[in-house]
Amino acid sequence: MAPLASSSDAARGTDPAEGGRRRFRLLAALGAVGVVAVGLAPTVVAGPAYLLLGTATLVVAGSRLRHLDPPIRRAATWMVLAGACALGGALLRGVESLLTGVTYPFPSVADALALVSYPMFVVAMALVVRGRIGRPDGDLRIDALVAAIAVGVLQWQGVLLPALEQGSGTSAALALNVVYAGLAILL
Repeated sequence: MAPLASSSDAARGTDPAEGGRRRFRLLAALGAVGVVAVGLAPTVVAGPAYLLLGTATLVVAGSRLRHLDPPIRRAATWMVLAGACALGGALLRGVESLLTGVTYPFPSVADALALVSYPMFVVAMALVVRGRIGRPDGDLRIDALVAAIAVGVLQWQGVLLPALEQGSGTSAALALNVVYAGLAILL
């Protein structure tokens, strides 16, 4: 991945790939600190900070796409597009909240963008898996199915049943929660 390295790496005589790994570790660490900061921030600050951090992440990731090898670029492009849809949904929900005065409008028109992001993430993950192992054989498919069933049962017992038994919210909200849970299992 020499394109991720800078010309200063070559001038110093260091391995360009190591420079790219160093920058990746730095960005990953900054991202982790940002996520923790947003999580700990008061609600009034967390929303705008999330949008700012998410936008910066998409800009950096999107600007690096052209430097990636084509198979990796396809998966990364799907991830950036999925992230843009998810972030757009959050922004739209925030605008709707400001317009309606409802703290967290749910269900909302913003859910359409959030829902579109899930299949995009699935496509990205499928491209990554296919690039790493080729076409999965029967054993890998059975392993994935068993893992998905286990996660599905846990999610059903721990998240979905309590939410459905509580019965709070509209029918549309409950149905959308079931859809989100199903999509989370698919991921």
